[in-house]
Amino acid sequence: MLQYTILDAVKKPFVIYKDTITNTCTLDPRCGQNDKKAFIIAMPEGCSNITKSLMCSFNMFHLRVNYDINVINDYRFLSDEDQIKFSRKYDTYSFNLNDTLKWISLGQCVICSAKYSDDMYNLLRELGFLVYLIQKNLRSCVISHALNKRTLQLMGYGNNVIIDKHIMELYIKTPYYREILETNKMMMPWYENKLFKIIKYEDIIGSTTLINQHDVVIQLMEDFGMRREMYYEVISKIEENNNVPNWVEYWNDDIERWFAQSGLYELNKRLGYEPI
Repeated sequence: MLQYTILDAVKKPFVIYKDTITNTCTLDPRCGQNDKKAFIIAMPEGCSNITKSLMCSFNMFHLRVNYDINVINDYRFLSDEDQIKFSRKYDTYSFNLNDTLKWISLGQCVICSAKYSDDMYNLLRELGFLVYLIQKNLRSCVISHALNKRTLQLMGYGNNVIIDKHIMELYIKTPYYREILETNKMMMPWYENKLFKIIKYEDIIGSTTLINQHDVVIQLMEDFGMRREMYYEVISKIEENNNVPNWVEYWNDDIERWFAQSGLYELNKRLGYEPI
């Protein structure tokens, strides 16, 4: 497989790989040992590590790109540290969605916070993807978001001091929550219309009931052609990567009032999460 550089709609060079025998293109020559391809739409903040660990358990290779209608954000050549610390911005390219979805090969998966569009919905159905919608209590999402911006410097309070359990008292004084709010507004049609299979993050990690966790994980394993004997290995991977603390530890009445005033409460309710 050869590496090529092609130009996007605004003549910006983009790396792609081409199989000269089949004349097909892909975003990455690496594939997992699985004959499925998956497109996972996940609410921003806190879902990625668990979902990636699942895909790894299912012998899928995770493509480091993010899809958004006719735009692709490329993280492929960033280190994990760069991506996590936001120390380097990803590159954005403009391509026809039909082309870029065809660049995802068997044995590969994408995990992204894709805004809803009719074109993306229709193409995902037509191109044979396994598609899942991962949803999560937005209280937990904002905690994860706050922890990703956890230095006082990012919050505007000084230099490189790690924030304790009072992180939300600082976070709600910043506009950062709007990133969660606006993205989820644009993603809401996926979930409200149940356009693909919805999986609760809480079920994956077993914080609802272990029966729910068992049922969800077994169904996913069957979808990806995994043997049931691998169940405990998959659960072990989930536990290993479940490093996001319980949102309750960071919450109080004042934070809940802010949550309601911000507009996040109403979105959370539409997702089916009960008031506390």
